[in-house]
Amino acid sequence: MTPEERRGVLETVFQFAADHPDIEVLTVDSPADGAALHRWLRGQDEESAERCREMLEWNGGARNGPGVALAAIDQTGDVHPDQFSRHRTLGNVRERPFSEIWSDPDEYLLALRSPDRPLAEPCQRCSYLPMCGGGLRSRAELATGDPWAFDPSCTIEWAATS
Repeated sequence: MTPEERRGVLETVFQFAADHPDIEVLTVDSPADGAALHRWLRGQDEESAERCREMLEWNGGARNGPGVALAAIDQTGDVHPDQFSRHRTLGNVRERPFSEIWSDPDEYLLALRSPDRPLAEPCQRCSYLPMCGGGLRSRAELATGDPWAFDPSCTIEWAATS
């Protein structure tokens, strides 16, 4: 999907949620979806947009997700930074305690946890970075081979201009 197509889908979902407040709607696909929601709300409800921004910045998006406050342990006991990063095994809980694995000075984990993550240039200059945290590193890595590349699910083309 192009960023424009993705934005269109998200805006349809947001409008559905607005029209059906009795139904809980979760996108759960990308930290950038929150930034897209903020952008959409700005044109409709400034108070809600501001609250959305506050909550997203408090949460930090991907900055506080995979490898930081989120891990995945698969059926064999292998530990991964998140459920999408099965290509990155940090250790196995059948061999070592999770606390030891999670505390290892793994270079990738250290970079994920750094306030100065080596994100791609578009992410570094995006006004929505405090909300999304730079997107999913696993998606960027699987799409490009570089964990610090641009997350292809992001709609940065429109976000960076605001």
